[in-house]
Amino acid sequence: MSKIPMPGMFDIKPYLDKYDPQWVIVYGPRANGKSWSVKKNVIERFQETGEEFMYVRRYDQDLKSKAAARYFSDFVQEGGLKKASKGKYKDIKAYSSEYIMVPTDESAPKEVCGYYIPLSTSEERLKSQAFPNVGTIIFEEFLTHRLYLPDEFSILMNLVSGVFRHRKGRIILIGNTISPVCPLFEELGVDDVTSMAPGSHKLYHKTNQNGEQVNILLIHAPQGKINTDIPTSMIFGRPGNMILSGEWDIAEYPRRPKGEYETHYEIGLNFPQYSFILQMQTSEEQETPILFVYPNKHGRKLDRVLQDEISPDPMVTRGLRDDIRVEPMIHNLWKAGKVFYANDLCGNMFNTSLLNSQVAL
Repeated sequence: MSKIPMPGMFDIKPYLDKYDPQWVIVYGPRANGKSWSVKKNVIERFQETGEEFMYVRRYDQDLKSKAAARYFSDFVQEGGLKKASKGKYKDIKAYSSEYIMVPTDESAPKEVCGYYIPLSTSEERLKSQAFPNVGTIIFEEFLTHRLYLPDEFSILMNLVSGVFRHRKGRIILIGNTISPVCPLFEELGVDDVTSMAPGSHKLYHKTNQNGEQVNILLIHAPQGKINTDIPTSMIFGRPGNMILSGEWDIAEYPRRPKGEYETHYEIGLNFPQYSFILQMQTSEEQETPILFVYPNKHGRKLDRVLQDEISPDPMVTRGLRDDIRVEPMIHNLWKAGKVFYANDLCGNMFNTSLLNSQVAL
């Protein structure tokens, strides 16, 4: 892992110039310049070469006309478009899945500079339209602590293949640090998401089925310059920690009360990215049993396992078993919310993984 000195707000251009990657994954705190930098890059490329871009969000509701138009509103209003286009354009409009440049010279024609498309319906769109001039796909807010699309990586790969066909292109994934659980990380073989310090980056070299090298650049974007119009004395608490230091912006999860605990039963839960151990425990201080969840960092083997993958082993299933006396009790404890986590990140990773799986407690 290495660093590129980046004064002020984040700038993606030095990374693109140095590594020329096909895949770029940028994640970090909010409002540090990630999206602004990418907008600037694609507008400059359109200005210089006529290369178009495609803006992607996961769901259709994220890309209604007004929502699509808002993507460039700050860039236009704060002078980014004027500077990037050297005064040639004054606005970017969104209409009928196209981004249209509005020239400063009112007698000049408007120009299509890009497109917007939801990933969830992209396969239908690609059947009826080609995008020969698109050089960059921007997938915004690719990280979520909610639901991913079923088989999301395959859908994304079909989009990349359909847009670029036999051309070389680039896809930039942009996300805030709201959850490290993402099927794309597993599929792309990116495994340093939680360990990378803000400001660090790592280049991965993968080989595709044709023996060609694919460069994947992972960037943990640092916190940029804090807006001086907002006194830092007004920024505090957990959201404040994320804004000021770039910590993962995740909810609080219950921590196990202090005390001595005895473990009576444990289950391993294996998800594509992460594995966990769930224990049913009691203590003298607690009137009822509790569930305690912590990461299975060392790959400890357990006799009882829950996972998506079907197994002939009757002790490896997708759900709890009624015929194992303790497991209905675990189900009731889970439903009652009697579950505690090793830390907040563990709670986020466990619940996001569970939500995007077929495993049931």
